[in-house]
Order: sequence, then C-alpha cells, then structure tokens
Amino acid sequence: MKNFFPAKVMIFIYLLIAISTTFFIYSMSHDSLMYGDDLRFHLSRAYELSQNNGRFSYINTYTFGSLGNMITAFYPSFLLYPLAFFYG
Repeated sequence: MKNFFPAKVMIFIYLLIAISTTFFIYSMSHDSLMYGDDLRFHLSRAYELSQNNGRFSYINTYTFGSLGNMITAFYPSFLLYPLAFFYG
C-alpha cells in the first residue's frame, strides 16, 4: 500500500492530534471549558440546529432574539451537528 503523506507530515498530524487530545482531557477532567469570546454565539447556533430537528436553516427562529436573521449563513454548520445531537 502506497503512503500518500511523507513521514514529516504524518508526525505533524500525530502531534496535532496529541495536543488536541491533551487539551480535551484537561478540560474534561477539571470540569471546565476553554472558550473564547464567541462561545455563546456558537452554542446558540448549535441550539438552533437542534430545535430545527437537525435540518439546517439560514433563518434563526429560536435563538438570537427570534428575529429571523441570517447570521448563520456566513458560518459552516457541519461541525455543529455533534453538538446539536447532545442538545436534542
């Protein structure tokens, strides 16, 4: 079987996975969540997705004041599906 990535690239990928896993385990073991300034915004996007039964909609009718704005049209949603599953 042919290797598609050089050894240096594979080492870099494994290193990134190890660092990500370390941060995840640390945050879960200390009952804390590392967040930035926009955590509430992205959690609201996931909640909106869960309220729409997993169907992505550009119009927000449950969150963001129920104004029906299209703020989620500018952000990808495929990474929100696992989080929306836990909301539901």
